[in-house]
Amino acid sequence: MKRTYLIILPILVIGNLFAQEQDDIAQHKLLQKIVIDIGATPLSKSFGDNPHMTSYNFSLGYQINKRLDLRLNLDILNIFSEEINEWNRTLNIYERLLGPSIGIGFIAFNGKDDTFLKNKSLGFVGKFGVGIEPQSRMQESLFFDISTRAYLGKIPFIAIGINRQITDVFKGSDFTSLYLAFGINF
Repeated sequence: MKRTYLIILPILVIGNLFAQEQDDIAQHKLLQKIVIDIGATPLSKSFGDNPHMTSYNFSLGYQINKRLDLRLNLDILNIFSEEINEWNRTLNIYERLLGPSIGIGFIAFNGKDDTFLKNKSLGFVGKFGVGIEPQSRMQESLFFDISTRAYLGKIPFIAIGINRQITDVFKGSDFTSLYLAFGINF
């Protein structure tokens, strides 16, 4: 009887270690599918006399396959504009909005390993969300954002995009901005 335990016990221990190793590999692959994206938009140009904006953004997503991911975004949108009042004075107006949104990321081109384009890729990111004024917690805008991104290695990126803000929905004022952004993507 003791001999049976001495034979079965090492088999169970080795089998358990192998099973834990397989679980660790499965968990590691699951964590590899999480996308974290942090960026900033320091430069933008709006059309006409419309305001311009800067923003900081954070995205958390899940990679569906090697080219496509779904993400939740949080943007801090800083909107700057000028307005002339009735005494012909120029007033600088600043508004900060929090912009929760949903989006997708798509990698259209990956560089091959044996070329100078190794670890470089070209992708697109699109998002749709709302702008909320933080103190009153009121919705101030709807927006959509589309950008083309050049990934310069495995982590950093440079983006050129267009952002459309539909602000004060009841009055119908809105603006469109072209922008340059940069950031990191894990």
